[in-house]
Amino acid sequence: MLGPKKKIPSLVGATLALTGCGGDGPTTLTGQAFNAFCVKVAECYPGDPYAKECFGYVEYYDIVGKYFSSECDAFFASYLNCFADLTCEEFMGEEYYACEDNLDQEMLQACEDELPQ
Repeated sequence: MLGPKKKIPSLVGATLALTGCGGDGPTTLTGQAFNAFCVKVAECYPGDPYAKECFGYVEYYDIVGKYFSSECDAFFASYLNCFADLTCEEFMGEEYYACEDNLDQEMLQACEDELPQ
């Protein structure tokens, strides 16, 4: 089972309540990167029910990406791709935390400010 640190990155967790129309797949960089994050979860934790649950959030992250400017969409996608680019050993180890530790906090705040309240 996944530990708390392996859950969905917390950057826009509060925005998961947003709804919208479904599509054929993510169209924003944020949505595509979150999908890649879920692929990594499924790869590193085969058979874990959370892996399947993770893919259920891709549409919501894609909607979030539509609220972002192109700069913030790329910024957040880069953050999520950091997780997806890790090996499973790194993903399950201390390297996982480096993705969040290396975030530009000013840019993070600017992007969060673009989301509806």
